[in-house]
Amino acid sequence: MLSEAPNDGPIKYNVKMLSKTFGNEEETRTIRSGQTDDLTWQGAAAKGAQSVPDACPDAASVPKSADGVPVRQVQMRFAPVIGDNGAANVQISFRAYTPKGVSKVTVGGKSLQCPTDNRFSQIVHFTMATATGSKKTVTLDDGT
Repeated sequence: MLSEAPNDGPIKYNVKMLSKTFGNEEETRTIRSGQTDDLTWQGAAAKGAQSVPDACPDAASVPKSADGVPVRQVQMRFAPVIGDNGAANVQISFRAYTPKGVSKVTVGGKSLQCPTDNRFSQIVHFTMATATGSKKTVTLDDGT
C-alpha cells in the first residue's frame, strides 16, 4: 500500500518512440504513482490512402480522419507504481495501427478496396529508478 510519502509526488517523464513502421514521436508528461496516463499520437497515413468502405472487414476498428481516410495511430498507456525505495514498477501498454496499401475484398458479392492493416500491440513491465533522472530504453518485439 502506498502512503503520502516523498515517493508519492508527481513524476515528470519523457516518452520517445522510434519506429520504422509507426513513426517517431516524443512527449513529456507528468503523473503520480498509481495513476495511468494515456497517450495517443495520430498522423496522416502514407500517400495514396483511400477512404474505408463501411462494408470492409473490421472497418469500424480502423482509425480514420474526418473524411474517412485511414490514419496512422499509436496509443500508449503508462502506469507506474512507486515503491518505498523510490523505484518505479511500470507497465506500458502499446497499440499501433497504420494502413499498408489496399487489397480487393469481396463482401456480399461486391468487390471492395479495403486497407491492408499493419497492427501491433504489446504489454511491457519493467522497473526503474525515479529519483536519479535515469533513462530506460524498452524495445518492443517489432523493433519499436
